[in-house]
Amino acid sequence: MSGEIKLDLIQWLIETTDTEILEKIQAIRSSSSGLTREQKIVLDDRMRKYERGLMKFSSWEDVKARIVTKGKNAI
Repeated sequence: MSGEIKLDLIQWLIETTDTEILEKIQAIRSSSSGLTREQKIVLDDRMRKYERGLMKFSSWEDVKARIVTKGKNAI
């Protein structure tokens, strides 16, 4: 992003009185991961399941084999 664009955004930000916009910008700035609150909740839930050994994983070979099998069965 060019310096001119940044300066324009800074000036606009200084002049804005729209609280909703300011809160959204603050939320973006505060978010270290860039995830929404809902995305973080889903990710945290999946991490807990992973840590407890409750998630099932497949190798690429198994995934490819399932796709091939489903493709053959669809014909």
